[in-house]
Amino acid sequence: MKKTLSILLSFVFVLNLFSATGFNAMAETAKPAAPYVTSKKYTGKVLCKSTVYYTRKKKKTLDFTKANGKKIKLKKGVKITIIGKNEQNGNWLYIKRKINKKTCYGYISAKNVSVLNSKNESIKSVSKYNPYYKKTLKYNYVYKNSMPIYQFDQGNQYAKGKKINDLLVGYSCGPHTIAAALSALNGSIIFPEEIMDKMSRSALAPDHKGTSTETVISSVKPYIKSQYNLNFEYESIDRKQVFNYLKKGYFVILAVENYDGLALFTKNAHFILLAGYDDLGNVIVLNSNKRIGFLDSFSESRIKKNITKAPPDKDTLAIKWKYDDSYKKQAKQQNATLIKDAEISQHYNNYGKIYKLKAKDAVTVIGARDKSYYVAFKYNQKTYYGFINKESCQLS
Repeated sequence: MKKTLSILLSFVFVLNLFSATGFNAMAETAKPAAPYVTSKKYTGKVLCKSTVYYTRKKKKTLDFTKANGKKIKLKKGVKITIIGKNEQNGNWLYIKRKINKKTCYGYISAKNVSVLNSKNESIKSVSKYNPYYKKTLKYNYVYKNSMPIYQFDQGNQYAKGKKINDLLVGYSCGPHTIAAALSALNGSIIFPEEIMDKMSRSALAPDHKGTSTETVISSVKPYIKSQYNLNFEYESIDRKQVFNYLKKGYFVILAVENYDGLALFTKNAHFILLAGYDDLGNVIVLNSNKRIGFLDSFSESRIKKNITKAPPDKDTLAIKWKYDDSYKKQAKQQNATLIKDAEISQHYNNYGKIYKLKAKDAVTVIGARDKSYYVAFKYNQKTYYGFINKESCQLS
């Protein structure tokens, strides 16, 4: 089956970075900015020593200088509560924090904060037998844009000293990020070790401590299509195009280094997966070496600082489903009745939104694939579409 993906990203931000001095100058001369907005609270962490401009009361503008605002330095690693952002300038996050035992409100530069989405998201787990370690392992995942985003750890206890296709698992950040992207598109786990096993040995670095991601993905694509019926597209992109592709709904595999000295993603050279944007407009990052938390997100400007400057540029990849709705095409629509209680999933492989229907409920079959019908059905007096196991239906 070929799959479709339609993701609309509505976050567009102007990346203007202000120093503390520049911030004060702006507040003195500019008109007050638009109010902060938020629908919920978020847990964040300060990445480096940072200035917070604050007041004792909630304010709806950046104009703290005129409002007798104060400033305080927060140390690296301090946890903060994010309650919004400035609408006109996405570079500033609005936070709430206890200062001298009193609740205060203020702005901090978004580039100096990571959003700890593991504290904000509903993280689930699934246990699956991994044939490469001959163990049943537990994998964490969370749904984003109706897709399961899995956390793969190249340093898990079973991987120590293990080589697959002459690549030491501890140097397999490329296959791990590719596996995370393809597993999301597939709707179920494709093991990183499987990618390593099926990739061409020409993908290996000369010292076997790393890979060329473009060679990995080009060599495993035929296998992924035949084994999982997953048809995807990928492009090697210029590093200047990273965020443009991310906004178009692609996953982006990005080579990073430790240019800002914070060692957020790596101490050396490394591949990470950019998986979209969070509600605050920060970029969601999956890191297979667990230097950051699961799904932590960062400002575009912070990621830009660490994009590798070394060649080859072609190792920066954008991956997406290849659009095709051929599974919906059927010469004749047929009515069907459920012969038992069953679930209809929004996407194939039982992920996305799940609808529960009862025996004798009616559906209309409008397409099919190997083990599923693609059906239209009524739910709460509205028409929806999804996949249901063929064994659950009897055609009229």
